[in-house]
Amino acid sequence: MDGIRFDRLSRLFGAATTRRGAVAATIAAIAGSAVASAKKPRREGPCGDGGGKDNRCSRDKDCCTGICNTKNRRCRCRRFGAACTADENCCNSMSCISGVCGVGGGGGGCGTCPDGTHCVADSCVACTVCASGCPYPDLAAALDDAAGPSEILIAPGTYTGVHNATRPVTIDRCGSTGTVTLKTATPSSNVLTFQQAAAPSIVRNVTILGDPTVAGTTAVAATYPVLTLEDVIVDGTAAGVNGVGNSGSLTLNRCTVKNTTTDSGVKLSFSLSTGTLTITDSTITDNTCTNTNQGGGGIALIGSVTATLTGTTVQNNTADGGNGGGIVLLALSSDVPTLNIGTGTTISDNSATGAVASFLGYGGGIAIKKGTVTGATASNVYDNSATQSCNNMYDFDTTTCLLV
Repeated sequence: MDGIRFDRLSRLFGAATTRRGAVAATIAAIAGSAVASAKKPRREGPCGDGGGKDNRCSRDKDCCTGICNTKNRRCRCRRFGAACTADENCCNSMSCISGVCGVGGGGGGCGTCPDGTHCVADSCVACTVCASGCPYPDLAAALDDAAGPSEILIAPGTYTGVHNATRPVTIDRCGSTGTVTLKTATPSSNVLTFQQAAAPSIVRNVTILGDPTVAGTTAVAATYPVLTLEDVIVDGTAAGVNGVGNSGSLTLNRCTVKNTTTDSGVKLSFSLSTGTLTITDSTITDNTCTNTNQGGGGIALIGSVTATLTGTTVQNNTADGGNGGGIVLLALSSDVPTLNIGTGTTISDNSATGAVASFLGYGGGIAIKKGTVTGATASNVYDNSATQSCNNMYDFDTTTCLLV
């Protein structure tokens, strides 16, 4: 190899070696910078991951209300479920809701909330009622607190007590699974009562149990109600859902009312003014009314009530010694009810029993003592039975079968 070619190869080799060294040095510098950066705590800006002694602030600063600062020593942002007075008190951009730090929202939904919490307005908030560790040990205590929360979130379990709402509230299960069961403290007491001042109120995702053998026990009793029940099960009470007053509304969405005795499964009784009953996508079944003056094993509409049933099944109910096994319409003085049977509603397999001399046992499906029914056809009122006359629908005013 001549000298010129050797010199060229030497220079190329040297250049390559130099480039490799430069690259290696650069990589080492970047890695070292990253390590140094990872070890260096923040001096300003957001902080607080809920862990670590200094929550990533430098020694002369502390993480207070989510910001590294020097004004408040030994002050750290608060973790999920901790008490707070403002959003800034909470770590990781959580929101302060009802005095408790919850997961931040921003319109994206909650995702999966941790146990012991519930999704409210895109944030996970702690339960209000549970056996231990919550502000209240049972629903009765939460309702009795005049300064208590307007939304009461109940952890799954069985709660027995005198449940009397005297202010507007929303009662809901805490979490997306599990069963909340409410029972009365004494056999002769209502399970859940809403006084006039409690309107409007909402009850969701609970099961209400009573004693069907004790007359006068009502699952849900509302005076002058503006009350909504959603995904509620009423099972085994002397009376199911009972609303009384001069005006107001009772709404049942996706509810089941079953196995009530002595009074109707659902009863709305209004006079002087008007009331509305709206039942949607619900089931009223296996209820028995032994009140011969009233009737209506499934539903009783009394006075100036306008009821609308949509997507609802009224089935296997009995007026035992009465009229209107499924539904009865009764007047209060000159106030008369109206029943609208909407799409997807069926009234079937109900029965009315009684002696002809007492004018009982009429209208196995529907009995009209005073009032108006719209939307009733042979395709949605059928297969009912009556011991005296008109298996499906009877009108006492005209003494005729509107549906045989």
